[in-house]
Amino acid sequence: MGNRIIPLTVLALLAAAGGWFAFGPGARRTDHRAEAEAAAGRRDFVAARDHLARYLASDSADRDAHLLAARISRRLDGAATEEHLGRYGELGGDREVLELERALSRIEAGDPAGSGRVFDFCMKHPDHPAAPFALESLTIGMRKIGQPDRALRCAKEWLRVAATPADRAAAHVGRGQALAMKGLGAEAAEEYRLALAESPTDVEARFHLAEFLSRDELVEALKLFRGLDAERPERPEVRLGMARCQRQLGDHTAATAIMTPLLAARPDDPDVMTEAGTLALDRGRADEAEDLLRRAVSKAPDRRTPNVQLLRCLQERGKTTEADAQRARVKQIDDELERRIAAMSVKP
Repeated sequence: MGNRIIPLTVLALLAAAGGWFAFGPGARRTDHRAEAEAAAGRRDFVAARDHLARYLASDSADRDAHLLAARISRRLDGAATEEHLGRYGELGGDREVLELERALSRIEAGDPAGSGRVFDFCMKHPDHPAAPFALESLTIGMRKIGQPDRALRCAKEWLRVAATPADRAAAHVGRGQALAMKGLGAEAAEEYRLALAESPTDVEARFHLAEFLSRDELVEALKLFRGLDAERPERPEVRLGMARCQRQLGDHTAATAIMTPLLAARPDDPDVMTEAGTLALDRGRADEAEDLLRRAVSKAPDRRTPNVQLLRCLQERGKTTEADAQRARVKQIDDELERRIAAMSVKP
């Protein structure tokens, strides 16, 4: 389809595929297939992917199952999206549905081609079964191209048409992320709380709320991070949040117990290096901190936190000339952040 505008008829054809998460009428169901559909409906995409993998291992010619698998993959890491779409096409899947799926993948990746036409369709046909999912992709895509006001508009409409508590929670999270881009942290936190009112176990709402609370309400933030870590210990950003809270609460021993294996596992991650360096600095190990923070800045030269902590380290080590240069660099970063936030506040 390239970059041409998506025809309005494309979205209407989704109904022919049996709905966004539904399978074709009369299709034979197994437990794994039914479980996959139910998991997708509650936005447990990891479980949905696993059930579909088991189902497709025994029935790889199920066209609609490949379509659902592609949609699930798009909501995770996207690694298998094209594989499943290709198989859907080979099995005689609708070409326009296939084009729409690829277009939504592009939109979520930050390519806005055709997004205006999709949004207009959703406004004219808010009751169409495809509208909530198209608005979800638009919310994600507008945020990725640095258009938080457009993302907020899309998320507002997504929230209006979302059918389930899980979907409404996701729409609130989308609004929160867009507000955070505009520097409106308190307003973003309120959206995350609204998401949790809809779906108390929502993972993303809890994570983003914990990040916000780690600025001033450390005990509550740590509780949220610990709950997330108990459920999904594979997320390094959750462990990093726990360590940050422990450090700020003054429990350097607990913070070190988290950071030591995390740094060993992710030695080139600038966020991990920054937190490890800040912890070393708080523990009075400025020489160790300087090495970590310099490495973090080299990996992420435009991020504020590693640059600020490096400035602090240089000051503590009495490196006045280097500290002056670093202070100028921090000011440059702050000025650029203010410019970007001001630009984001311009209405589309």
